[in-house]
Amino acid sequence: MLCIQHLCELHRARRIDDAGYLKIFSFKGDKISGDITPKYEMLDDDGVRHVLRVAPNAKFIYFVRHPVERLESAIRMWVGIHSRFPAECLTDVQLM
Repeated sequence: MLCIQHLCELHRARRIDDAGYLKIFSFKGDKISGDITPKYEMLDDDGVRHVLRVAPNAKFIYFVRHPVERLESAIRMWVGIHSRFPAECLTDVQLM
């Protein structure tokens, strides 16, 4: 099965178990691969321990962004998903 087909199946399932998640990386061969999402920053100690039990060779790299820029990014993402108010409100000072 191609990697993209597997990713589509995982998306349709709405829940990814450990085996399904690890399968994402099975297509890489001998290359280094990774995954990135802001949700990883919410992992508590138990979550990190779980990841390391499932993938003992996993490496965690944490990128720290400027707090205001991170907040702006989160707001833009929320607006893009929920479309509750015009995105121009985030950039046009006259609308504030």
